[in-house]
Amino acid sequence: MKNIILIFIVNLFALGMMAQENPSDNPKKTVQPAKPEIPVAPDKSQKNEDTIKLKVGSYKVIIYDTEKNKGVKDSSSKDTLAVENDENEGHHHKKSYKSWAGFDFGVNGYLNPQNTTKMPAGYEFLEVNYRRSFSYALNLFEKDIPIVSDYFKLATGLGIEWNNYIFTNNVRLSSDSAKIYGYTDTLVKFDKSKLGLTYINLPILFQINTNADPKIAFHLSFGVIVSYNIRAKTKLVYDINDKTNRDRVVGDYHVNPLRYGLTARVGYGNFKIFADYNLSSLFVKDEGPDLYPFTVGICLVSF
Repeated sequence: MKNIILIFIVNLFALGMMAQENPSDNPKKTVQPAKPEIPVAPDKSQKNEDTIKLKVGSYKVIIYDTEKNKGVKDSSSKDTLAVENDENEGHHHKKSYKSWAGFDFGVNGYLNPQNTTKMPAGYEFLEVNYRRSFSYALNLFEKDIPIVSDYFKLATGLGIEWNNYIFTNNVRLSSDSAKIYGYTDTLVKFDKSKLGLTYINLPILFQINTNADPKIAFHLSFGVIVSYNIRAKTKLVYDINDKTNRDRVVGDYHVNPLRYGLTARVGYGNFKIFADYNLSSLFVKDEGPDLYPFTVGICLVSF
């Protein structure tokens, strides 16, 4: 009888101890979760592994699935997560130098067959004020064809150009005569008298770079530009009775619709200067003087 009572007391005491160790009955005591194991990237020499790669900025997130993964502390896991910096890989895909694409600004004018700015006899009204005659070009597209890696390339593209010839004299141009014709207006003083021409440009350029990195290389580009005139107009600005008037007249003005010429561009990094010289005359043969347009300027923005 004593043995039965003793066994009953021991069991009752054991049950009481188990109840005290139950976390649900003791809110003051919390169970700390096991610290997760951080896997390490597996050996790249492992075979037969499935890999998922995700790129976030300059980092690559790689998930390996292997049967034997020595890099994981928990041998029951088959998945390994690794994060790698991808900056070095991105270095091999640096932006290449563009010899054509960008926004160009320059001074434009024209030369006579003797390569001077003096106007032929009878065409003095075409004399240009070079301090106000500017050219703007938006070269939207460029395609480079490597010949010798990044050091020697063939380039082409497409662009639009606006040439503005501001006349020195107080002149009006006529578009309905057999030849280009202009006369001095003695009744009105013009603040501006100009001929504005718009062209679509197609270049073919040879490009030489001294370094594969465009930021530290000298660049030389030369070739030809073929252009087609899509608009010609004159603009007169003058004041009458304290009111500013702007007269715009669109016409052909005997301008040669097709032109072709030479171009050269040189620069360092993203900065470059350029010079264009047309081999074709500005005006149609026998409808105006032999004048050969030119432009000298800089690239303000490079795409």
